[in-house]
Amino acid sequence: MRRYDEVVMLSARAESYFGLDGVGLPAVCLGLATTLDLYRALFSEHLAGMASGLMSTKLASEVSPGAYSSVGVGAVAARIAAGRAFYSFALPGWASALQFVFDAGVIAAVAILGRGGFWNLRGAQPADRYPILVAGAVLSAVTPLMIASSRPNYLTFAVPLMGVFLVEAWRRIGEQRITGPMIGWALAAWLSILTLDWRWEGRMPWDWLRIVGPMTWVLLVIGPASLALVAEASEVSERRS
Repeated sequence: MRRYDEVVMLSARAESYFGLDGVGLPAVCLGLATTLDLYRALFSEHLAGMASGLMSTKLASEVSPGAYSSVGVGAVAARIAAGRAFYSFALPGWASALQFVFDAGVIAAVAILGRGGFWNLRGAQPADRYPILVAGAVLSAVTPLMIASSRPNYLTFAVPLMGVFLVEAWRRIGEQRITGPMIGWALAAWLSILTLDWRWEGRMPWDWLRIVGPMTWVLLVIGPASLALVAEASEVSERRS
């Protein structure tokens, strides 16, 4: 009875703090004993492991920037230099500097190419909304590469840019159909996510592929086309105005 009261109290706190039923719903769906076991594992394995540094492979792959599943530019560079995955709470100093330079370079490139399209240094700001939509989609897609601890699920940040590419392709070819490059990129992105799953660790004969970060390169390969699209949209908008 005491355990039940504790669960009810925790559930009420979760509901008041987060607007969610933190324990009650799992208890109904999974059973009270299973729910308590899950919360025990959360504190004894996850949080205690993070505090002590003695983490399971799964947990380490979730919180360490040097894990196979990290897709940030700095993380991938550090992993390639080490020749393996490493589990720590920070990147080497040079990798952090590389990450900072990459982030600053991307933002500067988008800002420079977008001048006249979605911003002006002097005078009235452009009224055309398409260039800033394109720039926003590009920055969204590059977000996984700009965060050292980003994970494969961050690939969804590239969805707006894929939509822009799709519309631009339809506009150029004059009809709505799926092109070969679209299929090829989507397939490569899907396979890159599979190779970074922590459950494959030690089971794949091509660990070198996981070290170099395939998902990172899948995103980098569309970089030139993305920046060219920002420049084109800005140029067209500037001519119209």
